[in-house]
Amino acid sequence: MALKDDIVKLLTTDTAILKINFDFDGFLVFPEAYHRDIASVVNNGKIGVNLTTSMNPGAGASYMVTYRQFWVPLRFSTANAKDASLLIHEATHAHMDFRVAGAMPLERSEAIAYLAEAVYREARGLPPIAGEGNFMRTQCHAIAKGILKGTYKVPPMSVAALLGTAKNEPHYMELARSQGTTMVYNGLR
Repeated sequence: MALKDDIVKLLTTDTAILKINFDFDGFLVFPEAYHRDIASVVNNGKIGVNLTTSMNPGAGASYMVTYRQFWVPLRFSTANAKDASLLIHEATHAHMDFRVAGAMPLERSEAIAYLAEAVYREARGLPPIAGEGNFMRTQCHAIAKGILKGTYKVPPMSVAALLGTAKNEPHYMELARSQGTTMVYNGLR
């Protein structure tokens, strides 16, 4: 089976995705975003999958909004829990594009994607991914536990804390210097 097929299978059959359901300051994240929306556009080729050696060091996956592609390293496997988690993070960015979220501050885009990743990992009984972004991931896991217990709307204080952390995360500070502080999600045309 091709990696594209593995990604569609993960998005449509992984039951942990059913737990990803929250409102982040008006931006809704829900299971069908992955099961229905992103799985279908990967399946029909509107979002491509690119195995590459051209990734930033330490990056496990990336949604390249300009190309409408998931970029993943050669060793990527949806059977690997870390890789699957990173795909959920990137699929959240892809859904922002799918929904034509427009211009969105980088820290907002990342906070939402990190939180979706955390809910997924908590639903699978997994701890935060270690390494880059660990403080952000730890914060998100604390919030994710509340989401799994039934909290739907992320509390405003938690939203503010995550936005502040994302804005000051060294990787995203560097990204903001090189690419700007806004992500533009114009849709999958």
